[in-house]
Amino acid sequence: MADCKARKKSKNNNLTLDSFIISKTPYDDLVKRHGPEWTREKYAEAHIFFGDEPERAHIEAVIKG
Repeated sequence: MADCKARKKSKNNNLTLDSFIISKTPYDDLVKRHGPEWTREKYAEAHIFFGDEPERAHIEAVIKG
């Protein structure tokens, strides 16, 4: 929804929005809730990163999109 409003306001039909989350909740706590199939890689594919990961990994992921 916000993507549509932003695209109309910018008058740019090629505009896309994306977001990333750096979770304060440790990976080990979330994997207990979501199950072992939720690897760090699967969270990363969903643009979710963890505070205990090297900061550079977050920056590289955002830049690469």
